[in-house]
Amino acid sequence: NALQNGDPSLALTKVNDHIFLERTFLEKVQDMQNYWNTDLKPQFIHAPGEHNPQTLYEKSEYFFTLSDEATALAEVFSARRITRVKCCIVVILVLNLLSLAVIWLIGNKRILRPLSMLESEISEIARGNLSTQIAYTAPDELGSLADSMRYMAENLRSYISEIQYELSEIS
Repeated sequence: NALQNGDPSLALTKVNDHIFLERTFLEKVQDMQNYWNTDLKPQFIHAPGEHNPQTLYEKSEYFFTLSDEATALAEVFSARRITRVKCCIVVILVLNLLSLAVIWLIGNKRILRPLSMLESEISEIARGNLSTQIAYTAPDELGSLADSMRYMAENLRSYISEIQYELSEIS
């Protein structure tokens, strides 16, 4: 019954009979139940001296054959479900990889390129080339950093001009 109708305590879900394989499985389980109730179970209930071990053995073997067939169908059904789950996992993996690629491209375009450009321009200023202009502008943190660096470079140029003027006055 648990195989047909499900059993939460065994974590068995109810078999959905919309698929041929599931119907075949349900039919096999029903055959097992019928055989148990009509043929095998009565072999256990008998009056003293009416026991026939050979008949019990033969009927038990047939019951186990039915059980094996039902189990084989359940395994095929489970294997198909597992294959579906694996396919879903692969699709999700591919979607995650695509998402990571998009995030990387966006990060590269919006963060890494501007940082690289700022780094090269600031390196020029650090080497003493105060005429270098920082071209990056944006309404974000990197834009604010670029503005501060432009202001700093302009102040340095101004200080150097003042120092040069004062030195020329002194000499």
